[in-house]
Amino acid sequence: MNEIYKILSGIDDFKKFSQSEIYQIASMGIIKKFRKDAFIYYQNDSCDAVYYLISGLVEKIKFRNDYSSILLKSCDKNEWLGIAEAVHAGGYLYDARTKEVSETIVFLKKGFIEYYSNNLKFSTYIGSKIVKELYNAHFHLDTHTPLEKITGLIKARINSFGNNNIDYIELPITQEQLSELIGFTRETVNKSLKKMEKEGFIKLERGKIVCKRERFI
Repeated sequence: MNEIYKILSGIDDFKKFSQSEIYQIASMGIIKKFRKDAFIYYQNDSCDAVYYLISGLVEKIKFRNDYSSILLKSCDKNEWLGIAEAVHAGGYLYDARTKEVSETIVFLKKGFIEYYSNNLKFSTYIGSKIVKELYNAHFHLDTHTPLEKITGLIKARINSFGNNNIDYIELPITQEQLSELIGFTRETVNKSLKKMEKEGFIKLERGKIVCKRERFI
Protein backbone atom coordinates (compact mmCIF):
# COMPACT_ATOMS: atom_id res chain seq x y z
CA MET A 1 0.00 0.00 0.00
CA ASN A 2 2.86 2.41 0.73
CA GLU A 3 4.11 1.86 -2.82
CA ILE A 4 0.69 2.69 -4.27
CA TYR A 5 0.43 5.76 -2.06
CA LYS A 6 3.80 7.01 -3.35
CA ILE A 7 2.77 6.38 -6.96
CA LEU A 8 -0.57 8.18 -6.67
CA SER A 9 0.93 11.09 -4.72
CA GLY A 10 3.22 11.84 -7.66
CA ILE A 11 0.44 11.96 -10.29
CA ASP A 12 -1.09 15.33 -11.21
CA ASP A 13 -4.65 13.93 -11.29
CA PHE A 14 -4.41 13.11 -7.59
CA LYS A 15 -3.00 16.47 -6.48
CA LYS A 16 -6.59 17.59 -5.88
CA PHE A 17 -6.93 15.04 -3.07
CA SER A 18 -5.63 15.36 0.48
CA GLN A 19 -2.97 12.98 1.78
CA SER A 20 -5.56 11.11 3.82
CA GLU A 21 -7.79 10.73 0.77
CA ILE A 22 -4.91 9.43 -1.34
CA TYR A 23 -4.10 7.02 1.49
CA GLN A 24 -7.70 5.75 1.48
CA ILE A 25 -7.68 5.30 -2.30
CA ALA A 26 -4.31 3.52 -2.16
CA SER A 27 -5.54 1.17 0.57
CA MET A 28 -8.19 -0.22 -1.81
CA GLY A 29 -5.75 -1.25 -4.54
CA ILE A 30 -3.15 -3.86 -5.35
CA ILE A 31 -0.49 -3.73 -8.06
CA LYS A 32 -0.77 -6.31 -10.82
CA LYS A 33 1.59 -6.80 -13.78
CA PHE A 34 0.44 -8.11 -17.18
CA ARG A 35 2.69 -9.57 -19.85
CA LYS A 36 2.70 -8.27 -23.43
CA ASP A 37 -0.38 -9.23 -25.49
CA ALA A 38 -2.35 -10.22 -22.39
CA PHE A 39 -6.03 -9.40 -21.95
CA ILE A 40 -6.81 -7.47 -18.78
CA TYR A 41 -10.47 -8.18 -19.45
CA TYR A 42 -12.79 -9.06 -22.32
CA GLN A 43 -15.73 -7.18 -23.78
CA ASN A 44 -19.08 -8.13 -22.15
CA ASP A 45 -17.45 -9.90 -19.20
CA SER A 46 -18.98 -8.95 -15.87
CA CYS A 47 -17.18 -5.95 -14.41
CA ASP A 48 -15.64 -7.03 -11.11
CA ALA A 49 -12.74 -4.54 -10.93
CA VAL A 50 -11.41 -1.26 -12.29
CA TYR A 51 -7.79 -0.66 -13.27
CA TYR A 52 -5.45 2.30 -13.17
CA LEU A 53 -2.59 1.97 -15.64
CA ILE A 54 0.74 3.01 -14.10
CA SER A 55 3.12 1.74 -16.81
CA GLY A 56 3.02 0.16 -20.24
CA LEU A 57 0.54 0.45 -23.11
CA VAL A 58 -3.01 -0.90 -23.37
CA GLU A 59 -5.37 -0.92 -26.36
CA LYS A 60 -9.12 -0.55 -25.95
CA ILE A 61 -10.69 -2.69 -28.69
CA LYS A 62 -14.43 -2.72 -29.42
CA PHE A 63 -16.05 -5.55 -31.36
CA ARG A 64 -19.13 -4.62 -33.37
CA ASN A 65 -22.15 -6.67 -34.42
CA ASP A 66 -20.64 -7.31 -37.86
CA TYR A 67 -17.58 -8.86 -36.12
CA SER A 68 -15.27 -6.03 -37.15
CA SER A 69 -13.13 -4.53 -34.40
CA ILE A 70 -12.38 -0.89 -33.69
CA LEU A 71 -9.37 0.48 -31.89
CA LEU A 72 -11.00 2.99 -29.54
CA LYS A 73 -7.80 4.21 -27.95
CA SER A 74 -4.23 3.35 -27.06
CA CYS A 75 -3.68 4.14 -23.38
CA ASP A 76 -0.36 4.81 -21.76
CA LYS A 77 0.27 5.38 -18.07
CA ASN A 78 -2.07 7.26 -15.72
CA GLU A 79 -5.35 6.19 -17.34
CA TRP A 80 -8.38 4.40 -15.92
CA LEU A 81 -9.87 1.23 -17.40
CA GLY A 82 -13.37 -0.05 -16.67
CA ILE A 83 -14.72 2.86 -14.61
CA ALA A 84 -17.85 3.48 -16.72
CA GLU A 85 -18.81 -0.18 -16.43
CA ALA A 86 -18.27 -0.25 -12.67
CA VAL A 87 -20.33 2.87 -12.00
CA HIS A 88 -23.14 2.01 -14.40
CA ALA A 89 -23.28 -1.68 -13.43
CA GLY A 90 -22.68 -3.22 -16.84
CA GLY A 91 -20.31 -5.61 -18.56
CA TYR A 92 -17.02 -4.34 -19.89
CA LEU A 93 -17.54 -2.21 -23.01
CA TYR A 94 -14.40 -3.34 -24.82
CA ASP A 95 -11.40 -5.67 -24.69
CA ALA A 96 -8.39 -4.26 -22.84
CA ARG A 97 -5.22 -5.78 -24.34
CA THR A 98 -1.64 -4.95 -23.44
CA LYS A 99 0.78 -4.02 -26.23
CA GLU A 100 3.78 -4.26 -23.92
CA VAL A 101 4.45 -5.36 -20.36
CA SER A 102 2.10 -3.23 -18.26
CA GLU A 103 1.43 -2.58 -14.59
CA THR A 104 -1.92 -1.58 -13.13
CA ILE A 105 -3.43 -0.78 -9.78
CA VAL A 106 -6.46 -3.04 -9.42
CA PHE A 107 -9.45 -1.84 -7.41
CA LEU A 108 -12.18 -4.36 -6.67
CA LYS A 109 -15.54 -3.00 -7.78
CA LYS A 110 -17.27 -3.25 -4.41
CA GLY A 111 -14.73 -1.10 -2.53
CA PHE A 112 -14.33 1.30 -5.45
CA ILE A 113 -18.08 1.95 -5.71
CA GLU A 114 -18.42 2.34 -1.96
CA TYR A 115 -15.72 5.04 -1.90
CA TYR A 116 -17.11 6.62 -5.08
CA SER A 117 -20.57 6.87 -3.48
CA ASN A 118 -19.32 8.41 -0.24
CA ASN A 119 -16.71 10.89 -1.46
CA LEU A 120 -18.03 13.79 -3.54
CA LYS A 121 -14.60 14.93 -4.69
CA PHE A 122 -13.72 11.44 -5.91
CA SER A 123 -17.09 10.87 -7.61
CA THR A 124 -16.79 14.23 -9.41
CA TYR A 125 -13.29 13.31 -10.58
CA ILE A 126 -14.33 9.83 -11.77
CA GLY A 127 -17.50 11.26 -13.36
CA SER A 128 -15.44 13.59 -15.55
CA LYS A 129 -13.28 10.66 -16.67
CA ILE A 130 -16.37 8.61 -17.57
CA VAL A 131 -17.78 11.42 -19.71
CA LYS A 132 -14.54 11.62 -21.70
CA GLU A 133 -14.38 7.83 -22.08
CA LEU A 134 -17.96 7.52 -23.33
CA TYR A 135 -17.51 10.46 -25.71
CA ASN A 136 -14.41 8.81 -27.15
CA ALA A 137 -16.30 5.55 -27.66
CA HIS A 138 -19.26 7.31 -29.30
CA PHE A 139 -16.92 9.25 -31.60
CA HIS A 140 -15.45 6.03 -33.01
CA LEU A 141 -18.59 3.90 -33.13
CA ASP A 142 -20.08 5.39 -36.29
CA THR A 143 -22.04 3.41 -38.90
CA HIS A 144 -19.28 3.08 -41.49
CA THR A 145 -17.79 -0.38 -42.00
CA PRO A 146 -14.04 -0.77 -42.53
CA LEU A 147 -14.68 -1.52 -46.21
CA GLU A 148 -16.63 1.73 -46.59
CA LYS A 149 -13.90 3.75 -44.89
CA ILE A 150 -11.12 2.21 -46.97
CA THR A 151 -13.11 2.68 -50.19
CA GLY A 152 -13.83 6.30 -49.29
CA LEU A 153 -10.15 6.94 -48.62
CA ILE A 154 -9.11 5.41 -51.96
CA LYS A 155 -11.78 7.35 -53.86
CA ALA A 156 -10.58 10.60 -52.30
CA ARG A 157 -7.00 9.75 -53.34
CA ILE A 158 -8.09 8.97 -56.91
CA ASN A 159 -10.14 12.17 -57.18
CA SER A 160 -7.18 14.23 -56.00
CA PHE A 161 -4.87 12.62 -58.53
CA GLY A 162 -6.51 14.33 -61.52
CA ASN A 163 -5.07 12.22 -64.35
CA ASN A 164 -7.86 10.13 -65.90
CA ASN A 165 -5.48 8.28 -68.25
CA ILE A 166 -3.81 6.27 -65.49
CA ASP A 167 -5.26 2.78 -64.91
CA TYR A 168 -3.56 2.09 -61.58
CA ILE A 169 -2.84 4.46 -58.69
CA GLU A 170 -0.49 3.68 -55.81
CA LEU A 171 -1.49 4.55 -52.26
CA PRO A 172 1.80 4.66 -50.27
CA ILE A 173 0.53 3.47 -46.89
CA THR A 174 1.12 0.44 -44.66
CA GLN A 175 -1.72 -1.57 -43.16
CA GLU A 176 -0.66 -0.39 -39.70
CA GLN A 177 -0.90 3.26 -40.81
CA LEU A 178 -4.24 2.62 -42.50
CA SER A 179 -5.67 1.01 -39.37
CA GLU A 180 -4.69 4.04 -37.28
CA LEU A 181 -6.12 6.41 -39.88
CA ILE A 182 -9.58 4.85 -40.10
CA GLY A 183 -9.85 3.71 -36.47
CA PHE A 184 -10.04 -0.08 -36.91
CA THR A 185 -7.62 -2.74 -35.76
CA ARG A 186 -4.93 -4.03 -38.12
CA GLU A 187 -6.56 -7.48 -38.19
CA THR A 188 -9.87 -6.02 -39.39
CA VAL A 189 -8.15 -3.81 -41.97
CA ASN A 190 -6.15 -6.78 -43.29
CA LYS A 191 -9.31 -8.86 -43.67
CA SER A 192 -11.03 -6.04 -45.59
CA LEU A 193 -8.03 -5.46 -47.86
CA LYS A 194 -7.75 -9.19 -48.64
CA LYS A 195 -11.43 -9.18 -49.65
CA MET A 196 -10.88 -6.15 -51.92
CA GLU A 197 -7.82 -7.80 -53.47
CA LYS A 198 -9.71 -11.04 -54.14
CA GLU A 199 -12.47 -9.07 -55.89
CA GLY A 200 -9.97 -7.24 -58.10
CA PHE A 201 -10.21 -3.76 -56.61
CA ILE A 202 -6.64 -3.54 -55.36
CA LYS A 203 -3.30 -5.29 -55.25
CA LEU A 204 -1.36 -5.39 -52.00
CA GLU A 205 2.37 -4.70 -52.21
CA ARG A 206 4.98 -4.00 -49.56
CA GLY A 207 4.30 -0.57 -48.05
CA LYS A 208 1.62 0.37 -50.55
CA ILE A 209 -1.79 -0.44 -52.02
CA VAL A 210 -2.11 -0.46 -55.82
CA CYS A 211 -5.66 0.59 -56.73
CA LYS A 212 -7.42 -0.21 -60.03
CA ARG A 213 -8.92 3.14 -61.00
CA GLU A 214 -11.97 1.87 -62.92
CA ARG A 215 -13.24 -0.03 -59.86
CA PHE A 216 -13.53 3.16 -57.79
CA ILE A 217 -15.22 5.58 -60.23
